[in-house]
Amino acid sequence: MLKPGVQNRSVVREGPQLTRVLSDERRRAVARMRDETTEELHHQFKNELQLLVFLAERAEVSPHYTTHLRAVATAHDVMQRTATPDAVRLLRLLAERTWQVLAQGRTLSVNLPPEPVLVDRSHAGTLALIAHELVVNALLHSQATEMSVTLGPAQAGCTLTVADNGQGFREWFD
Repeated sequence: MLKPGVQNRSVVREGPQLTRVLSDERRRAVARMRDETTEELHHQFKNELQLLVFLAERAEVSPHYTTHLRAVATAHDVMQRTATPDAVRLLRLLAERTWQVLAQGRTLSVNLPPEPVLVDRSHAGTLALIAHELVVNALLHSQATEMSVTLGPAQAGCTLTVADNGQGFREWFD
């Protein structure tokens, strides 16, 4: 039960019988701790993935595998640094760190808006992996000589377009 004269408190129910009263200060402290823990997890994932990239390169593993690891590490790097990741920064870093490795003399243009396109933290990693797979698949399988990656804001997030001048899908492909 709340004490008279105490303001800015909320009741949190956990289970049918347990009731706890948390002050605003306590909720902020819990939120800070959660954010710090999340940042540290992203930092540790990034470091572990960078180690895997190093080991894979030493073992001369396929560039597709190592760039995939770099893409995930890049996403964790961006998510570690900000609460609301900027998709523009994320895709620019992916282009610099991973896609140019596979382009091998082909033209890869990355068309990004000048202003940030903010995405929910829970979607940033997924966006990075989708963008990475689209680019890598086009570079490896389409025999494209030119490719364009475009990102733009949308009402509920962003739109990502990957276009190339490759051979496309075979007729029998469904």
